[in-house]
Amino acid sequence: MLEAVTFGAFSEIQRTAARSSAAVHRVWDGYVGLRGVQAENESSARARRPADRLQEERALATRARQLEGLLNLRKQQTLSTAAAEVIAAAPAPISARSRSTRARATAWGPTWR
Repeated sequence: MLEAVTFGAFSEIQRTAARSSAAVHRVWDGYVGLRGVQAENESSARARRPADRLQEERALATRARQLEGLLNLRKQQTLSTAAAEVIAAAPAPISARSRSTRARATAWGPTWR
């Protein structure tokens, strides 16, 4: 009987120690793995920086060429367009009609600002 109790107690202690050891092992492996991934990410980022700069420069050059093309198109355009005149026109002063509309609106409710 004493032998069975002793064997049972030691087996529970051994099982708990094995589980604890496995948990510590998994945590340590995860930590070491993450450290390796971090170092790999940093080296990859260093290697990618020149390519990123080149890509940005190409994008800027493409954008500059597109803008030059639009500017040349604008220089070639000799016709006057109504939309451009409307968009580019200076705002007209407030007319008497819009003043009276504003006066009626303030009498009815909130003011326009």
